Formats: sequence, structure tokens, C-alpha cells
Amino acid sequence: MQISYQQQNSFTASPSFSYAYVGQTISPAKANHLYWLGRYAERVSAQLHFLRHYYDLCLDEGREDALLQYCSKLSLADCPQDRDLFLVQHLFDNRPGCLRHTLNCLNDNSIVLRELLATNTIAYVNLCVATLKHSDHNKDLNINNLQPISDYILAFWGSVLHFVVDQATLDLLCIGRRLESIDVEARFDESYERLAAEWKMLERRLDRQAHLVNKDQRIILRDIFADGSRFDQRRPEMLAALNSLINV
Repeated sequence: MQISYQQQNSFTASPSFSYAYVGQTISPAKANHLYWLGRYAERVSAQLHFLRHYYDLCLDEGREDALLQYCSKLSLADCPQDRDLFLVQHLFDNRPGCLRHTLNCLNDNSIVLRELLATNTIAYVNLCVATLKHSDHNKDLNINNLQPISDYILAFWGSVLHFVVDQATLDLLCIGRRLESIDVEARFDESYERLAAEWKMLERRLDRQAHLVNKDQRIILRDIFADGSRFDQRRPEMLAALNSLINV
């Protein structure tokens, strides 16, 4: 069972309905954007982290199949065997699964949330986009030169934690972040212990935003994370439940 990694935000709820929170009312559309902003921010960081690792396996250990493994773990169908062609496509194409597409989705979600998030916070997203554009313009395929994007994402989260004071807004962003982290790390065979710890941190946020949570999927996930001995067998089931957990 293969679960697609190319999840994208969509909004189908009735425009007349809104979620009521203490101190602030967040519409379904904004709840959707906050959740996906958190996911895309984490996805950018994770993609770059694992891309560097698997690219290093190609260069340092002669693992010619490493990039194919990277694509397979992310369910990416088109993975050129030529390393330079792969980087051109994976970094600069605006297609689902490519870094530019992920950054564009991150940027699109941040723009509509400008009034909820500080300008300082949104600026880090703009810097990420500008960094990738600069590399594309210069035809620079040295992925080490994209390290500033990883740094800007960390700064983005630091700014979120510093400037966002509304609890519901912060919860939605962090739910998206933590859920995406579990998703991508599970695909790259992260240990049960690490993922179970992430799940515990995610559950703390879910408790406060229970109205957004699919109860049936949460029960499945609790059962999966409660039994480390069968966790590897149930990773596909876990990914399916995880990506059906939040109703936004």
C-alpha cells in the first residue's frame, strides 16, 4: 500500500460556517490555510534535509540508486537517473513533489494569512522563495547553497512562536508542522521511538482542537503508536490514518 506524499490543501467547507475560539473566530478557509502553512513549512525543511542525505550517498559512497530511493520514499514517479537533470527538475520545476512547487504553496498560504501573522514571520517565507529563484537564475545546482532556506524555515518557526499569541492560530500551525514531520520521517524509516515521541507532542495540540480531529482516525493512530513491536508492519496504515486525521 503506497500513500502519496503529494498532499495539497483544498477547501470544501461551507463559507457560512466558522470555527469559534476563545478570543478569535477563525473561518474554515483560514483554518485550512494555517494547517497547510504548517505542513508546507515543515515539508520544505524535510525535503531539503533528506535530499542532501541521499545526494551525499550518490557522491560520497557511489550509491547510484540513492536518488531513486529518495523518489520512491516520497512516491515521486518521475526520477531521472542523471544527477544534474534530477536536480534541475526536482529543485526548479513547479510540479507537485518539486521544491519550487512546495515553496510556492508555502508562499500562497502565507500571503492570505498576512493579517494573522507578523510581517517579520512572512518575510522568512519570501526569503526562501528568493533564495531558490537566485539559484535557478544562476543555474546553480550546488544544493549546499540552499542551506539558507533551511535556516529561514527555522527562523520562520522562531518568529511564529514569538509573535503569534492566539492559541488556536498557533495550534493549527503546529498541528500541521508536527503531522508533516511524522509523515515524512515515517517514509524515511525513522525509528518508532522518535515517531512515537512526535505523536505525543501532536496529541497535546489535538486535545485543544478536538473539533477538528477525526475521532476514528485518532483511535487507529493511538493503537498503532501504542505497540512498537508491530509498528513497522503498520506504517502504511499509520500514514493513511495520519493524512485523514484533521478535518479542515
